[in-house]
Amino acid sequence: DAPTAALVSDTGIPGDGVTSNGEVAVTLTDSGVDNWQYSTDGGVTWSTVQTADNNRFTLADGDYPAGQVQVREVDPAGNISNAYEMGHLQVYNGAPPQPQASLVNDTGVDNNDQITTDGTLQITGILPGFTWKYSLDGGTTFVDGSSDNLLVLPAGTYDNVMIFQVNDIGSSGTAWNTGEIEVVAPITLGLSLAADTGSSATDGITSNGTINVTGINQSASTGTWEYSTDGGTTWTPGSGTSFTLPSDGTYAADQIQVRQSNPAFTSDSITKFGNVVLDNSAPDAPVILNVSAADVVTGTAEKNSVVTVKFADNTTEIVTVSSTGTWSVTHPGIVNGSTITATATDTAGNISPEASKVVDNSAPATPTGYVDNVAPEEGTFASGTSTNDTTPGVLIAAPAAGETPKLYVDGTEVPATYDPVTGTLTPDAPLGEGKHDLTYTLTDSNGFESVPSGILSLTVDTQTPVAPTAALVSDTGIPGDGVTSYGEVAVTLTDSGIDNWQYSTDGGVTWSTVQTANNNRFTLADGDYPAGQVQVREVDPAGNASDAYLLGHLQVYNGAPPQPQAYLVNDTGADDNDQITTDGTLQITGILPGFTWSYSIDDGPFITGSSDNLLVLPIGTYDNIMISQVNDIGSSGQAWNTGRIEVVASDSGSVVAPFAAFSALEDTTPSNTTETSTSANDTFNSTASQHNTVIFNVLNNADATGGNGQDTWNGFTVTPTDASSTVQSTQDVIDVTKLLSGQSVDATNISKFVTSVTVNNTEGGKDTVIAIDRDGAGGSFNSTDILTLKNVDTTVDELIKNHQLLY
Repeated sequence: DAPTAALVSDTGIPGDGVTSNGEVAVTLTDSGVDNWQYSTDGGVTWSTVQTADNNRFTLADGDYPAGQVQVREVDPAGNISNAYEMGHLQVYNGAPPQPQASLVNDTGVDNNDQITTDGTLQITGILPGFTWKYSLDGGTTFVDGSSDNLLVLPAGTYDNVMIFQVNDIGSSGTAWNTGEIEVVAPITLGLSLAADTGSSATDGITSNGTINVTGINQSASTGTWEYSTDGGTTWTPGSGTSFTLPSDGTYAADQIQVRQSNPAFTSDSITKFGNVVLDNSAPDAPVILNVSAADVVTGTAEKNSVVTVKFADNTTEIVTVSSTGTWSVTHPGIVNGSTITATATDTAGNISPEASKVVDNSAPATPTGYVDNVAPEEGTFASGTSTNDTTPGVLIAAPAAGETPKLYVDGTEVPATYDPVTGTLTPDAPLGEGKHDLTYTLTDSNGFESVPSGILSLTVDTQTPVAPTAALVSDTGIPGDGVTSYGEVAVTLTDSGIDNWQYSTDGGVTWSTVQTANNNRFTLADGDYPAGQVQVREVDPAGNASDAYLLGHLQVYNGAPPQPQAYLVNDTGADDNDQITTDGTLQITGILPGFTWSYSIDDGPFITGSSDNLLVLPIGTYDNIMISQVNDIGSSGQAWNTGRIEVVASDSGSVVAPFAAFSALEDTTPSNTTETSTSANDTFNSTASQHNTVIFNVLNNADATGGNGQDTWNGFTVTPTDASSTVQSTQDVIDVTKLLSGQSVDATNISKFVTSVTVNNTEGGKDTVIAIDRDGAGGSFNSTDILTLKNVDTTVDELIKNHQLLY
């Protein structure tokens, strides 16, 4: 096995391998070993030692890196163990080695000239456990060095700095001589404003661009000083002890710099200045905007400047302008007609020109009223009233040339538009609900604003009132039928405080206004008023109109009732209009609900008619049958004269035998019958070889179809007349005579009144749709479908030719 080895005495720091005693002790591990060997050159050469001699050897002075000193055993057979390698050893049995010293920062032009502003020396080569000393006087006195191996020289010239090392037993080595070292104090220039004229002496804001420079080295060995105002990009030679900034503006921190050459510097020593704002331009004169009745002066000026306001009594008020450029001061006792002056001093201390204003606290004229442009009540209204116009136009006196009006609502200015034509000042945005006080001011061309005018008070109310109700004062016909001989309508108002109400008799197109103080009634003229044509509504003091209350169908006949009409239910003669018939039944139409009718035959007495509005004439000839309507109070209207009617027996020749009425129910199959269309959409069913008639009466004169529905006829047969143009007993007939009563209808213009169109049906066949235009002009009435002939392809012309369409 390999032996071990160690220093007999590690005289330095224990374990550091530094010693002044180079003796090494070897410990053998195997018994019977005769020899051992050591090497001081890393195992290149070996020295043999007899075990009988001793187990030590001594190292010469020197530095032995780790592994350079080795030991090994050799047994009697000549076998050699592995070598034991010792660590780093430093042996100094005599004087310790010479240290070295150098400047940490040689700042001179030449890095080796030992001219510097930093006198710090770094001492190297001091062994662990050793110390060092230095001398600044050529070796006369030595001072112990610091443990950090640094020596800081103050400013001065040193011919020779000597440094030596002392080992652990007090032996000194050869001293290191630094040679001449010159430590030069740095040139540090100072910068300051010649005058910081701003509000603070340290804010860097000034109207004086002079910068003072201090600390300039005036010796011949130094160069001139320079300054830069662009952060060191360009430099300008300085002179004296100051320089001037080139222009107004803001100079950021480090933008202003100065420097002076120094032989101890590889670069110039630079001093940098903080933020500077140079402003030597006077601000604009402040603007005095307004002097209120409360002695408050307001205006504008350069933001953050200080405004000094001087009054006629030689007193002043000083105020700092806000960041938005506005200011105000209060000065009790301002005299109307006096002059106020003001100047502004900016943050750099520059003073503006003086502004002045002659105090004029006279208010403009109070508004005379306002214009309401929202229906139903429009016009001009006085202060203290209510309006439903959220942007009322305030009426003001015409401003003088150069004056601009401003509108104030409840003391706050609001955007508004002045119309010189109407003299109104109108808010651009809607006013809220409730009471508002409106005033205005006048601002002249210099920006001086007057005190407010007197107040115009109004209340905005856009809430819709509740609709009223209305009813006939006396429904003289059947109760609730709306037919009356007394056209007075009573209106019941639902909201309190209503000033006016209105009524319309044309469906709300035009309205008549009634003051509530007068009465709550109005009277309708004679006439027929369809449902919704008569309306009433409330109007509150603000002009808001309620929803309209719509009355139902009303028929008013304050005087004589309207003339009725009468016609043969079945004119069976050869000519459908010849009033020669085998069926003497007359249908009386136009009888109003609650009214009755009476008739007179050939100038005889009037007899009350039946409730079914039918009059059956026996066989005979009647020259004149007169029929009149009687209202609910017994007044008779104009009589209807039927003209000559001849009722003949069924065997009298070319007429067709009478037949009974048939039902309009679905799926009924009538024989020879007559049916009258109703307001419903009726369906008529018939078969061939029957004579059937559908009559269309006037059920509602205001309706395009006369109040009839849009009917369907199943089984209608197109049957031509015979060779003598005689109507056949099996012909089906459509009778629209009553719908066209009062019109001048003949063969030349019938196409304007009755038309037809053929359409495809879902069964794969064709239907003919009959339409009627009751005035033939598309005026009061439009062409409207009244009857569909199922699975029939025909035309109006064909039906007329066949005598199957009666008009």
